[in-house]
Amino acid sequence: MGSSGRAARQAGEDPRSAASRELREEVDLDAGSWHVLVDIFTSPGALSENLRVFLARDVHPAVAEGFVREGEEHGMPTGWVALDDAVDAVLAGRVHNGVAVSAILGASAARQRNWETLRPADAPWPEHPAYR
Repeated sequence: MGSSGRAARQAGEDPRSAASRELREEVDLDAGSWHVLVDIFTSPGALSENLRVFLARDVHPAVAEGFVREGEEHGMPTGWVALDDAVDAVLAGRVHNGVAVSAILGASAARQRNWETLRPADAPWPEHPAYR
């Protein structure tokens, strides 16, 4: 799995492009294929914020040209975790980030269904304010 999908969009940037840019900037990777994994509301009933989590597959090294890591990205450790190990970490209470939990469990469920539940990266997103 690649980027979390919680990419900060730049003006006029579509969500999938933002996710791709963030994947390059944060971990120097690009992906051969992108799909929608899950759409979530961060706090339904209280906030209208909603997120689209993408699944990046067929990842390979890339360089984010002209990007300088600062703040949280500077020196951020990266690594690979097997999906089953990530699921175990969620179920053991070692992962607390709601977006990560949704993404990990969503990826596990999609894999159990032979990835047939994945939606195209440009699937409609009517809940997002930019698309209303």
